Amino acid sequence: MFGSNAHYGHRSILTQYAGVPEPKPIPGLVQHGWNYDLGAILDDVRLPAPEPFYLWSERNLSACKRAGLDHVIAIGAPFLYLPALEQPVETVPRSLLVMPMHGWERQQLDHDFDLYAKLLSDLRPEFSRITVCLYWLEHAQARYRRPFEEGGFSVVTVGQRDKNPRFLYDLRRLLLEHEYVCSNRAQTGGFYALHLGRKFFLFGPPVGVEAKVDRTGMLFDAWQRREYPQLAWQGFKDVAYRDVGADELGVPFVREPEALRETFLWNPHQAAAHEAKRRANGRRIGERRRRATRERWRTRLGWIPLVGRVFGDEDERS
Repeated sequence: MFGSNAHYGHRSILTQYAGVPEPKPIPGLVQHGWNYDLGAILDDVRLPAPEPFYLWSERNLSACKRAGLDHVIAIGAPFLYLPALEQPVETVPRSLLVMPMHGWERQQLDHDFDLYAKLLSDLRPEFSRITVCLYWLEHAQARYRRPFEEGGFSVVTVGQRDKNPRFLYDLRRLLLEHEYVCSNRAQTGGFYALHLGRKFFLFGPPVGVEAKVDRTGMLFDAWQRREYPQLAWQGFKDVAYRDVGADELGVPFVREPEALRETFLWNPHQAAAHEAKRRANGRRIGERRRRATRERWRTRLGWIPLVGRVFGDEDERS
């Protein structure tokens, strides 16, 4: 129903866990990554309504309830539904994996990787080796890799999130190969690391994600250090805080296979209801796209009654 449910292999992981064949649409939208508030921006949380927005944690659930959003259901992060490892992963003692906060295909961040690489050099005596993992879009650009490569660090990527059902499998293996993980911003990969028992800490120059509110990232940096004082590098006690990872990923909300099938209408007796929701959602998406097209034309041409008649805008016919 929503193609983005396949990002990071989420839909594939959930269908495998539930024991149903792929491709199996999910009747709603699954939260993509960790978020300190609603689980996503407000427009994305509202997007699937009246179908559910499937969020991760008590933090997200409480924020949505405060905002009056009643179409949300907590199921925990899809990462928690990964199958057991086929083979054990050997962890390199005192190894550090650095995961700078990244942008995405439609929004690149204003990184200061020169400063980040310089700060990492100060950590070199503390660790046996340091590896930097960049998002594929940044890894593909030499200007982003260069500061770390020139600093003598290995630079890797887990690959693209789209059409890549192995993404979280590969990320899990990479995390498990390292005893320590750090980032300059509280983020999804850091909480995965904590869940896996890695010693995650916050380190590096702040980076802004919200250009209008917090361009430099200083406001979020102050918040994260108040929220997670135990994760700050200054005073870090060499501990893996699994409880933090469990809370932020929503471990208490993980469902058994049968319960997950029931939640997603994947049981045979729910097939008719599932198909009806799929069709209704398709109509809603189609109408949203038509509405967006009308708005684009109105912006380009200015307001004229003809536009409404041409595109069949019911609100303007009388």
